[in-house]
Amino acid sequence: MLKLGNMYGKSNNQMSWMSCVESDNEASETGSQHSDFGGYLCSRSPGLSQRMRYLCTNQLYTDVKFVVNCGIKPKPELRAHKAILAIGSEEFAKMLFGNAPQDTGRSTISEYEIKNVSFDAFKNVVEYLYTDDVFFENNLLVVQTMAAARKFQIQSLVSRCEAYFESMEISEESACSIFQMAIDNKMEGMKTRCSQFIQENTRGVIRSDDFRNSSLSTIRNICKLPRLNLSSEEELFEAVMEWANLQPGSKVSKREVLLPLLRSIHFLGIPAMKFTQIVKKCPDIFTAEEAMHIVMHLANPNQSTLAKLPSWFNKGLSRCFSTPQIERDKAEEIFEIASGAGPVNARRYVHFLSDVSGLEFPESTLENWIQFKDDVCKMPDKQKKKMFMDWCTLIGEYIMDICQQPDALLCINADKASGEFATFLAKYKAMGLCPNPDGVLSKGMPGSMKKIGSPPLG
Repeated sequence: MLKLGNMYGKSNNQMSWMSCVESDNEASETGSQHSDFGGYLCSRSPGLSQRMRYLCTNQLYTDVKFVVNCGIKPKPELRAHKAILAIGSEEFAKMLFGNAPQDTGRSTISEYEIKNVSFDAFKNVVEYLYTDDVFFENNLLVVQTMAAARKFQIQSLVSRCEAYFESMEISEESACSIFQMAIDNKMEGMKTRCSQFIQENTRGVIRSDDFRNSSLSTIRNICKLPRLNLSSEEELFEAVMEWANLQPGSKVSKREVLLPLLRSIHFLGIPAMKFTQIVKKCPDIFTAEEAMHIVMHLANPNQSTLAKLPSWFNKGLSRCFSTPQIERDKAEEIFEIASGAGPVNARRYVHFLSDVSGLEFPESTLENWIQFKDDVCKMPDKQKKKMFMDWCTLIGEYIMDICQQPDALLCINADKASGEFATFLAKYKAMGLCPNPDGVLSKGMPGSMKKIGSPPLG
């Protein structure tokens, strides 16, 4: 078993070193020799990254000291080397050398105070400039480190932090928190992922504790989303009311708590009778005049009552949709088959589908499979049949190409997925994959690809 050992040590005030990796057994068993200066002389010296990490961790031969004003007393200090920080960050270069980057430093250690950055985040920034590595203990530290990296203009570290969040799994119980974190920290990729997830899983998200414990800003951002997987806007209003009941200010004026959110709720998507019931259940939210004019407008939208609607009234039309569970189950099955084939094969599947359909299919995600299936189901039967046949041809050519080495993992996974696709299509052969306009599933068109026989599409 290997363990990390000290690279540098002191004996009689002189330097010595040992290899960064040393056996659990005695050094003599590894061929190393004991040095007169202490430590062990080994056949291989530590790598650059390991030497730099040791230099940083033990703060040897430093020429600058940072005092981090982060609310901790006494203020924590961190020593470093000006040249290493300056070469990795333009902001550090300005701070430490000003207009004279050629300055080799002073004989005495310079001291700088760092404000509005946590000590652990600042330490991460410094260590990253030494080693090109960064370690996170929790999500909060990642956020703090990313903010510090932006402050010191270290884009590669910002990207590393963003990549950490991009790999996070989003669930109904965490979507709200991650969504707001992405907005606050300008993580556009993560923001888009969360937005899509919430729009596709709205009902589960708004019933979660994460939603009920969210801030006003988070709830407002969710209420502004363009699509919601709900039966009606009434579901969203009820969830918002539950959230409002938990807010401290609701005991004084629930209307004031809700007013910023009422502007984002599409009441036009609620039938007049339903809205009347909402008013009865929530008498302290709408004034009598507001309720009267809103009901009049919902009952007779073509009459000229629009000018009398409250100033906060959102005139947007219904944005709710409800994916039938059986349709969602199908999309989940397809997604699981594609995912089981591995990321390389999954990318090929969606790339081929995008080519033959002309539809945008950027990556293999559940949301994209649902959307793609819905879009395909709107196509004429003849177009669907041709598209599927073309896709089968491309997949068949792809499998022949990658299976020139049958034992290759890529081939094995693709072959397994082919069989699973055939089973899936046979399962739904009698009913088809697409519901017809009357809500009855229609039968599909045949196609063929290796193991896949007579799959229905329409």
